[in-house]
Amino acid sequence: MKKLTRMKLINWHRFSNCTIDFGGSTLISGENGAGKSTLLDAIQFVVTCSANAFNKAAHENGKRKLTGYIRCKTGKENQPYERTGQISAHIALEFYEESKKKYFVVGAVIDSSSEGQETTARYLIDGVRLTEDMFFRGKTPRSITEFRAVNKKIKIWCKTQTEAKRMIKARFGRIEDKFFSLIPKALAFKPINDIKDFVYSYVLDEKEVNIDILRENVRSYQDLGRTL
Repeated sequence: MKKLTRMKLINWHRFSNCTIDFGGSTLISGENGAGKSTLLDAIQFVVTCSANAFNKAAHENGKRKLTGYIRCKTGKENQPYERTGQISAHIALEFYEESKKKYFVVGAVIDSSSEGQETTARYLIDGVRLTEDMFFRGKTPRSITEFRAVNKKIKIWCKTQTEAKRMIKARFGRIEDKFFSLIPKALAFKPINDIKDFVYSYVLDEKEVNIDILRENVRSYQDLGRTL
């Protein structure tokens, strides 16, 4: 089993530099606007390799954007964002793999030159734990180029979403493509009242039942019985 042990957030909404520790079971609680969905969005941004499902934990039709997280959207007309100019942001997830008794880190580095102009690179580093010098040059967050140059133990470096999804599937093992759509659905605060809907959404793939084939199979079974 692979357990999430720590998360590093740098320039992610109001988290300018924060390391969060996770136990066997972790409860995230707080008032509206405290940042619960912000934490969940950071995790799913890394593991699903997508920025298209933000704020599903709070609103099914959440419309948060990557720019709003990197630049810290305020909602004020005279100051729409708290961060301006060239910005580099980091989300890093540290996992412990029990079978191999070692740690590994998967994460994303985002460079933002202006509003709506973000470049994201994703990575896997085996056999390491989170440290400050991985992400900072002095007090300045490292850019994509600097991060890759400094962290020599990077095992996989991904520039595209397709490459990143391939990396996640290979490192975590035994997950299918539907994993990337199930995580945002699981975070959405929407009750599922139909057990059939739950089974086909989270457990089994829905398949069309062909009655003619079933009847033919029954006839074949009966023929074999008579033959015996």
